[in-house]
Amino acid sequence: MSTFNVGDAIYQLVFLALLVFVIYFIVTFFRSNKKRKTQLDRIEQKIHDVEERLNKQQN
Repeated sequence: MSTFNVGDAIYQLVFLALLVFVIYFIVTFFRSNKKRKTQLDRIEQKIHDVEERLNKQQN
């Protein structure tokens, strides 16, 4: 005979939610790092362009 145990169901739901949270955190972390790297690349390019302009003006 099989009985439905509410405690087991709650336990499984909590751990399922924990698993989903961990996966969400990992995905968010990597997406954030990718955005940050892209932003830093744009800033570095702008700094490089400004340096080139300054060097041209000095010559």
